[in-house]
Amino acid sequence: MRDTPDSPSAAPFPKRAYLWAALAIVFVAVLVFSGTLGTGKILVTSDDNIGVLAGRKAALPQSLLGWWDDSVLAGTPQFLNITWTNIVLWLLPLNAGNNWLHAIDLAAASVFILLFFRQRKVHPAAAVLGALAAFWLGSTFFLVYAGHIGKFGVVVFAAFYLWQIECAFRRASWANAILAGGGLGAMFLEQGDVGLFFALALGCYALFRAVMEGRASRVKILATVFAPAMVTAAMMAIHPVILGKTMFASSTPGAAESDQSKQWDFCTQWSSPPDETIEWIAPGYVGWRTGDPDGP
Repeated sequence: MRDTPDSPSAAPFPKRAYLWAALAIVFVAVLVFSGTLGTGKILVTSDDNIGVLAGRKAALPQSLLGWWDDSVLAGTPQFLNITWTNIVLWLLPLNAGNNWLHAIDLAAASVFILLFFRQRKVHPAAAVLGALAAFWLGSTFFLVYAGHIGKFGVVVFAAFYLWQIECAFRRASWANAILAGGGLGAMFLEQGDVGLFFALALGCYALFRAVMEGRASRVKILATVFAPAMVTAAMMAIHPVILGKTMFASSTPGAAESDQSKQWDFCTQWSSPPDETIEWIAPGYVGWRTGDPDGP
């Protein structure tokens, strides 16, 4: 019988082939963001612009334990989660962090997804194409200008989760399952709303893999892999989820509306109209903001 990708006898492709695949992804990252190379060049973003990042960096690392921000009139308590994004910003010079954090995140996510594909015994060329299709698209780069830097941290841990959960199922390893759950929960620390959407699909993938196991080992797999992963993810995600819900309910005017139609209008006010979905592959095609004179 011919080997299939899931059959135990199917050998993975050589590590050297995947090493070349990873180097190709790193080359793409440098090429895409090469415009920021050189003295005095700054990657322009909106929400997480270099001024915002400078303020965040100035407060690190003490802000990871909470601090008092006296830059406003009377001051206000602040707190930053221990996240991948905050750690990278702390370690890198300000300009380098602003210009290259997106590239670092996309390259790291691509490498993790390559490792996932190697577990699935996918051809290296197909794995590179999969990584490019997963992360190196207009729908991702559109968020660079918007300044949604948390989304890039989310994709890093989404890919890390896929790699680790696949390792956990193939080895029946609770250690890999805990690492996978850590990746799933870390997405909520990076950006809660986007992490939630990712987690809905990624959690279902773990359940699907558990159900696809043989009946004899299904209960064991659910106990040693699925349960530890989901419990770990829940432990990490519970605080940002509750905090986000509390902040949304207390500070958002539309959240308290009793009229369901008004709630719907408020919650969907940032939805993408169907005739603007070309933005997913061609950012800025219909303009960068409402009323942009340069948009068609």
